[in-house]
Amino acid sequence: MPWVVASETCAFDLIDAIYVRDIEPGEMVVINEDGLRSTHPLPAQKHSMCIFEHVYFARPDSLIFGQSVNRSRHKMGEAAGH
Repeated sequence: MPWVVASETCAFDLIDAIYVRDIEPGEMVVINEDGLRSTHPLPAQKHSMCIFEHVYFARPDSLIFGQSVNRSRHKMGEAAGH
């Protein structure tokens, strides 16, 4: 099975790939001729969200931290009274 890694989930839609999961903070994923291997060479870190991912950088059809970017943008607009 070929593996694909992308910074946005919408990239998987373009090539009919299946989103499996996010890479965790401190995790290292190695993909080679032997397949996929995941290790945690660094200490576990807490998840941190960057609002700029939801507001500026990500495409609306992406999921970031399991949240729809489009939905997040609408909720922020509602909270701001727009």
